[in-house]
This record gives sequence, C-alpha cells and structure tokens, in this order.
Amino acid sequence: MTDHSPPALKFVDVFKALAKARYDLPTWVAWWEEHKAEVEAALLPGWTLKLKPRGEPLQTLRGSQAGACFILDALKVPYNKSDRYKQEWKEGFSRFYAEQKAKEKEKARQYEPAINAIAKHFPKFARFFKKRASHIDCMEPPITEAQLVEIERSLRVALPQAYKQFLLCTRSLRIEAFEFSRCHPDLVSSSGPTKGMVSIADYFLEADGDQVLFAATDLGEADPPVFYYAHAGSPPHVRQIGTRFSTWLESLPKSPMFE
Repeated sequence: MTDHSPPALKFVDVFKALAKARYDLPTWVAWWEEHKAEVEAALLPGWTLKLKPRGEPLQTLRGSQAGACFILDALKVPYNKSDRYKQEWKEGFSRFYAEQKAKEKEKARQYEPAINAIAKHFPKFARFFKKRASHIDCMEPPITEAQLVEIERSLRVALPQAYKQFLLCTRSLRIEAFEFSRCHPDLVSSSGPTKGMVSIADYFLEADGDQVLFAATDLGEADPPVFYYAHAGSPPHVRQIGTRFSTWLESLPKSPMFE
C-alpha cells in the first residue's frame, strides 16, 4: 500500500527533542547543517523557515523550539515542552544587560573629567553628554596650551577663543555622526565653497562628509559664527547655522541627529 503519511513525520523525534530542549546550540546547528536538504524537501516552506537556526545565539534555540512545536501542533502529534531555552535566554539577557550597565558606568567614569571641564563653559552641552555617556565613542583628554600655539602656527591663523576653550576641555569627541577629531582644526585649501575656511568638526546632519566651519574673515572674533557645509546639496553650499560658536555648541543637544 502507498504510504500517505506526511513526510515531516520522518523528523518527529527531532521535533520532540527540540520541544523538550534536549539540544544545545552547537549540536542543533550541526544537525541542521547535515540534514537541512532533507528537511527542506520534507517540510512546507513556512515550516522550514520557523524551524531553521537563525538570529542571535540567545534566540536561536528558542526560535527553533517554537518552530518545532508549531510543526508538531500542525501534525497533531503530542509532545512535552521544556522552558529550559526560555530560562537560558533570560539568564543570558540578564548577563548581557549587567555587562552593558558596567560598560556604561566605566564610560561615565572615564569621561567625567572632560565633561566636568566642558560644564564650566558649555553647561547644556555637558549635561547632554553626561546623560548619554554610554553613546560616546571617543573623548580624549584636553589639548595643551603649547599644542594650541603649534596648531595656530602651522595653520597661520588665530583660532577663536571660544573654540580654543573647548579644545582645552577635550582634544577630540565623537558621538554617532558628529566628531571633533584630531584632524581638526584644518584650513581648507581645496577649491569649492569652503576654500579658505577652517573646518572644526564633521557633522553628518544631512549627508556623510558634511562639515562645520569658521569663515576666514571671522577668525579674529572671540566667539564667531558657525557655518555648515552641505557637500551633497544641489549645488553644494555653505550656510550659517549659529551666530556664535558657544551658542551653537549649547544648541547641539536639540539637533535632529540626537532625537
């Protein structure tokens, strides 16, 4: 007689073992790699998708177990389900969360001196970074007066006092797509709308490669206007984004980039 039983029944013992949480992750992944062609041939496409190992390691076994239970239910095969994978996921997530919190505390401790220095001159900017210390990618110790003199000598410009005050708090700062880096300040020598300006930060508000700059004619001011270079604009253009460096810096926490 012709056997009309569903091909998926061939793997029913595997499905039950998954339901009982008898596989560990390496064993389950190894079994799948060895048998996936047979499984794909025997199961409906949607069943295969539910069963196959995928996603984050902590979620893989839970996902495959849920898929196995779904298939057993569809086949009307009774089974026992263990909560082992769920408990292991909870424990793993708790460890991950604790590790992340520890890293956040370490970052806050590491960056506290620079943030406190910034707070004396740019309090709103400092409060913002104190709350988001875990998001900071880089925050270096301050520049020295001697290094500032050397930078001004090499650029042949006098940098604004407000900007120098910031550098005396931290030499470089990077968070998300905003960065005061060691490449700054830099006198733009290439042709284009920014030629002769002084680039002070990368600020990818509209596109990668956009910059924040001072105009050469404003460098004699203690707290000059700040300009934004939209290099991907049609055409590329420069526009003023702050009447003073200090007020622009204090307004950055409200930037759409950080919402």
